Amino acid sequence: MKTSTRILLAFAFVFQMLFFQESQAQEAEQEKYLKENAQNWTKEQRLYALSSFWMYVKYNYVYMYKIGHERLDSLYQSYITPTLEAKNDYEFCNILDHFCADLKDEHTYIDRPIWNYTTTYFTDNWSIKTEYIDHKVIVTGISEVKEKEVPLGSEIIEVNGLPVEDALVKRATKIPASTDHVRMALAGKLLLGNLIYSKETIKFRRPDGEIRTFTFYNKYEKDYNQLKIKSLPKTSSFTKFDFQWYPGDIAYIKIGTFMPDSSIENGLNRALPQLQKRAKKLIIDIRNNGGGNSGFAAKIMSHFITNKKAVDGRWYTSYHNAAYASWGAQIEPKDTVNNEEKKEYFLNYHMLAMKEGGLSEYEIPKNTIRVIVPTLILTNYATCSSSENFLVIASGEKHIKLMGETTSGSTGNPVMYQLLPKLSCGICTKKDVYPDGREFVGSGIKPDYEVIPTLNDYLKGRDVVLETALKQLEKERL
Repeated sequence: MKTSTRILLAFAFVFQMLFFQESQAQEAEQEKYLKENAQNWTKEQRLYALSSFWMYVKYNYVYMYKIGHERLDSLYQSYITPTLEAKNDYEFCNILDHFCADLKDEHTYIDRPIWNYTTTYFTDNWSIKTEYIDHKVIVTGISEVKEKEVPLGSEIIEVNGLPVEDALVKRATKIPASTDHVRMALAGKLLLGNLIYSKETIKFRRPDGEIRTFTFYNKYEKDYNQLKIKSLPKTSSFTKFDFQWYPGDIAYIKIGTFMPDSSIENGLNRALPQLQKRAKKLIIDIRNNGGGNSGFAAKIMSHFITNKKAVDGRWYTSYHNAAYASWGAQIEPKDTVNNEEKKEYFLNYHMLAMKEGGLSEYEIPKNTIRVIVPTLILTNYATCSSSENFLVIASGEKHIKLMGETTSGSTGNPVMYQLLPKLSCGICTKKDVYPDGREFVGSGIKPDYEVIPTLNDYLKGRDVVLETALKQLEKERL
């Protein structure tokens, strides 16, 4: 054997030994972390928590009619053995995540203990932010010290030996979402997220076509407080409220949340007199607005509609009358035809009874400043919850149109239950529809003008949705 070959083999052996030792050290750190943060729930407690979640869903989940009790019971039974065999609290929480995701509702979720996904920071000064763009997982944020190795715009093509398509599907099975497009978008964001000290081997395709593979470990965010991150424009900023003017007296308002906030109210109150006096056309941007309070959303929308009331839809909820259930035990479906009383008994027995709550209305004060001009509301997949109620209020207003992407398709009112100490769940109890009964939960609200940003738009720093909105308002009346 040549001397050079021996040297190469020696180097390879040393490298393998060092990598093996690093892997062992990280596994030991992870095990230590799990022990330090464990609640040490017993098998009996875990089974109780699983059973409690199943029961609370059975009695409270407003979309129970979509999943069906047979399907729910089957899922519950399939998770009993994994729950009893879970090695630790973390594995058990993953089982609950899967069970919850099976219900396919963004407002039905598990609130876990301290261990969560870390989606940004990793060992050796790696910070990676990803987005699902053009049906690919794209690096939209990277620590500056690693930018030359993995430039912004790089594509992830493999995760821990799995093709990225399979890795996305695997991640999606733990994500509660009401629509497939949101589920995939969140899977793209969370793809590299895992328990701290987990090993990640990622294969990237750089913008220049070169394939690079790196291995690193998830870390605490606090370990990298001073790490500088470089991001693609339009992918990293959050603004509660913004107001500015564009040529042609087109006003732009950004509302980042509908959680009641004085900075939003004060900003809007300062802007309204100017809007009323000057605005010829208007853009309201609620992209990435995850909602908050529907009453607060209605109060804001009241300034931009002609109606006397802000009506954000009609609502329903599940209910159960035990006496009715007892009377419905022997009733067959055929007995309910043209018989509302027997139908009610039948539905209660099968735990499918629903009650209408009426219209959700906000009385608009007479002195409210109104700005009624051609208006475009900008939306995307992360326009969610009370932001969608905000759009329902605007429906039917001839001067208002929507532009951007289909919304999240999820709103409602979760009821919270504690399953175990430091482990709880939220279950959606309220079904919202348009005043005329049209549904949008589970599908999303489609814009009048669909505009979906491409990777090229992100790389160029273009806000193509806003650009298109300005052009649309400049050239014609809505």
